[in-house]
Amino acid sequence: MRRASGIPTLLLGLMVLGGCGAGTRKASLAWQTVPLTTDADFNGIWFADDRHGWVVGGGYDIEGGIVGRTRDGGQTWEYASGLISGWRGARHTGFTAVQFFDSLSGCTVASGGQIFLTSDGGANWRLVRHGGGEALSDLHFIDRYRGWAVGGAGVLSTVDGGESWHWAVRSLSENGYLGGTAIHFIDSGTGWMADQREVWKTLDGGETWAAAPLPLAPGENPHLYDLDFPDPQHGWVVGEDATILATADGGSTWVRQANGIPKPKPRPLHIVHRVGAVDTFDIEGPVPGLLLTAVRFLDATHGWTVGFFPTEGRSLILSTEDGGATWHEEGQAPGEELRALFMTREGRGWTLGDRVREGSQSLLRRPAPTL
Repeated sequence: MRRASGIPTLLLGLMVLGGCGAGTRKASLAWQTVPLTTDADFNGIWFADDRHGWVVGGGYDIEGGIVGRTRDGGQTWEYASGLISGWRGARHTGFTAVQFFDSLSGCTVASGGQIFLTSDGGANWRLVRHGGGEALSDLHFIDRYRGWAVGGAGVLSTVDGGESWHWAVRSLSENGYLGGTAIHFIDSGTGWMADQREVWKTLDGGETWAAAPLPLAPGENPHLYDLDFPDPQHGWVVGEDATILATADGGSTWVRQANGIPKPKPRPLHIVHRVGAVDTFDIEGPVPGLLLTAVRFLDATHGWTVGFFPTEGRSLILSTEDGGATWHEEGQAPGEELRALFMTREGRGWTLGDRVREGSQSLLRRPAPTL
């Protein structure tokens, strides 16, 4: 494997923390900015413990995807690229999601349908599924053996730790081209999947799916990017235009959550034509709202979501301590589009994505709260 970039050794700055609320929110807590010496786009992140973590992604100029590894909690990183090869289009293929079972064993999926396993902490990766160009966007294991991967072509499943995969459901015209962008299972039978405007539930390990009743208006079609269930009853899904939907009864009913979600900056009007005293303004339609890309909850009350304003090059980290009834701005990332988030049970966190403005690519790191 060809090594990409170097290893940063300097920890920079502190992100501005939003206003202090009740409970465990501490004014001294902030998201620290860690520079990354690569301009890759990162889509997935996982930590096996407080020290050992991995990030995965790609980029147009990064051939064969990229995997980053840390052994010190995200303060320094080393990278490897060029893992994906051997099929047409592999040059511009990247990794989309990663999950580790411990500090040595893990799995990652790629946008070309490939799946890789490692047993040495990511020093080497073994291709277990070649794929055929069908994009895989997410994966989720409930233990070392049973897992699922999802993409536009359907849902794959494994019962042997990722050594072999089969289609639990294939996206076909007969089933309405069923596929998704995010997947989460509670046990070997019950799982959830999010896609364009829909949230789906399965009770048979992913072979059949039923759409959940969502509180969306006719014609409202936000792309849903991520979902999380900390227990069988409570779940959240997030997506375009600051969409946050929550359930407290296992998905039978869903409600929209919007309290505390920041609005985009208004787009300035420009005079494009003047006749006498009459001005004609350039109106390009509504400004897109906050695009939420990832959500993680520790329990039924404490959670985080990240996203960015598409026209501003500005990302936000939002948190809640009341199950999403109210959200608070906990951090900002100017110039970044945050796309991946990982939180530990102790409240440590890491998030990163894509650099879209001048400046260095970075990861944001949240220390554990001191109670």
